[in-house]
Amino acid sequence: MKLFASLALISVVNLAWHVRPAPTAVLDPIEVTPGTPLAPELVASLDAGCTMLVFFDPGCPFCERLAEAHRERGGTPLTTRWVTNDPLAGGRFGYLLPDDAGILISRDLFKELRVQAVPAAAWIRDGKVVATSSLRGTESDEALLAPCVDDAPDAAIAAQ
Repeated sequence: MKLFASLALISVVNLAWHVRPAPTAVLDPIEVTPGTPLAPELVASLDAGCTMLVFFDPGCPFCERLAEAHRERGGTPLTTRWVTNDPLAGGRFGYLLPDDAGILISRDLFKELRVQAVPAAAWIRDGKVVATSSLRGTESDEALLAPCVDDAPDAAIAAQ
């Protein structure tokens, strides 16, 4: 009986592997549209001017690679805050970041911006979302700064 159950399970798994449909849409990592204002209590926790929020999870290998790339390049040319909803992230992830990189533990920011996947970024200026994007760690300084420039197109990061 055990052998039959094992073979049936293998057949189901094998069938599921072969009939899996190809993805038709790319998941937007943050479901908030540019121009959306943040709640005042969330804005108060950010620096004045344009701030890049990098959303991460300490168990995410892509986030770890992004943090290592951030450290190797010496940070970014704008204020960057690393945001997680894991209260233990500082100890498990902080060593990967440059000393001046701030880690915010905020379930409220995850919820407010409807973060669906990490690593992702949101640029906030004057209390409003300027742009959102997924991150790979290969973005140029110009691409990271583009959302903070008044005449920059919203898709500047996606193009990089």
